Amino acid sequence: MWTFGFNLAGTSPNPDNVHDVDTREEACQALRSEMREYADRDDDNTAETLPDDAADDDQPVMRATVDSILTDDGPDCMPDRDWSAWVEDGSGWRIEFWLKRNA
Repeated sequence: MWTFGFNLAGTSPNPDNVHDVDTREEACQALRSEMREYADRDDDNTAETLPDDAADDDQPVMRATVDSILTDDGPDCMPDRDWSAWVEDGSGWRIEFWLKRNA
C-alpha cells in the first residue's frame, strides 16, 4: 500500500489531499496528475491577478517547474523508495508533494 498527497510545507496534510493506492505505480501516476492539476490551477489563479502589461518574467511558472521536476527527478526515478518534492506556488508558499510506502 502506498500513500500520496500534498500539503503546505511544514504543516500536516489536509486529509482531503491524502490518498491510498495499492501499488507504487498507481501512486506515481496519480501523484503526477495531482501535481500537474494543482500547478495548472495555481498558474490560472496567479495569472488572473497580474496586470495586463505584466512582463514575461512575472508570468506564472508553477506548471513549468512541476514539469521540469517530473521530467528530471520524478517519483519514478527512485523505484520502491519514498519520494517528495516541493514547489513554490504563485503566492510564494512552498507546496510539498510526496508519496510513501505504508508500513
